[in-house]
Amino acid sequence: MSTEIIFFDIDDTLCRLGRLTENNLRALQALSAQNTVKLAIATGRSIAMLPPDIRRLFDSGMIEVLVSANGQYNMIGSEIISHYPLDQAAAAELAAVCRRFGLVYQQLSEHHIAWSEPLPHYEQTKAVFPGCVIDPDYYSRHSIYQFSVFLPEQDEDPDIVHTFEDLGFHFARWHKGGADLLPAQGSKARGIADICAALGINPAHTMAFGDGLNDIEMLQYVGIGVAMGNAWEALKAVADYVTATLEDDGIEQALRHFSVLK
Repeated sequence: MSTEIIFFDIDDTLCRLGRLTENNLRALQALSAQNTVKLAIATGRSIAMLPPDIRRLFDSGMIEVLVSANGQYNMIGSEIISHYPLDQAAAAELAAVCRRFGLVYQQLSEHHIAWSEPLPHYEQTKAVFPGCVIDPDYYSRHSIYQFSVFLPEQDEDPDIVHTFEDLGFHFARWHKGGADLLPAQGSKARGIADICAALGINPAHTMAFGDGLNDIEMLQYVGIGVAMGNAWEALKAVADYVTATLEDDGIEQALRHFSVLK
């Protein structure tokens, strides 16, 4: 069964610390040169948070499909295929819970990353992503597609997770320092389904690479789900294939294993 489109997570899959690794760039260039499969990004980041290296892939035309904010905002080229803004009342409840537990949070819109308060790395982040603003009530005046919270893994409290779940959101950890808050029906898989419908691609003919807990639904949905060697164990458990780590050419190894890259 031939693969028609491949979805790549960004952080700790294509990129390390926001930088596209040389080995992954070579793999993407080789795939693009074959011209046999579409390349796509599927990320928890919003458009405003795309790293410069990833933006260059879009600017060059190598990639044109984007599933962003964990499937909440999805595009092909400049066309918005689907988007799912959060209900304003639900956003207000999320903000209230974050404040109750003392969590610094981000609100992701199409153009901005609104922080509830600055953390020590805020200015450094803003230098790379000019869309960063400080505005705890940004949701009250703008369409928001996702909340993210800064919460180190060792400080995670079941009461916090259960409170978000009671509001109809699931707590999807993608990094040891933070997590995304997604509507119960929200996931990268939903965005991929919308993209496949728009392109007329059978989901069985898709492939995806990921490493985080927000990639679980994606790897379960696509035809071939690949977990990076550096992925969370819970993701490896649902993957069709576990490849090597990002640094050890995991993406190229899996592409050759499944004969997608010749």
